[in-house]
Amino acid sequence: MQVKKVVAIAVFSAIVCAPVSLLAHPHVWIQYDAQARLIDGGVSSVLVRWTFDELFSKTLIKDMDENGDLEFQPEEVAIVYEYAFIGLEQSSFFANVWIGGDSVALGDAERFDASIVDGAVVYEFDLLVDAPPGRVSQVDVAFVDLTNFIAFGPVANRLPE
Repeated sequence: MQVKKVVAIAVFSAIVCAPVSLLAHPHVWIQYDAQARLIDGGVSSVLVRWTFDELFSKTLIKDMDENGDLEFQPEEVAIVYEYAFIGLEQSSFFANVWIGGDSVALGDAERFDASIVDGAVVYEFDLLVDAPPGRVSQVDVAFVDLTNFIAFGPVANRLPE
């Protein structure tokens, strides 16, 4: 299993760190959904759900589902977090958030979970938002990988309100 983790880290690092000139098109596709979490009329975080494409999902499952049961157990979620998620923190998880038209700073990712749904790997996490308190008129969220290695697109089935 240690070799698989090293391979997974190497592949993931290559994805995140590859020079732009080598990347002519996306290699990973993520369907996303995002929903603002409000506290006292202000935005506290953004609940994010990423659903990975079939090929990348198969790779993650092969490398991270240690017992092969097609479910991520808590210890396997910890492995996914360490080797295939938290490294994205340096790119703010590819997220951009605007509140009332103004860009806001993002904080840490919390409440990370990884699951396998119909053969696809799904990440769900909260991105903390450094937003001033007050009433919110509109929240916009976009995910962009400027290297064009990862393509993001919104999902058709939204998170429950």
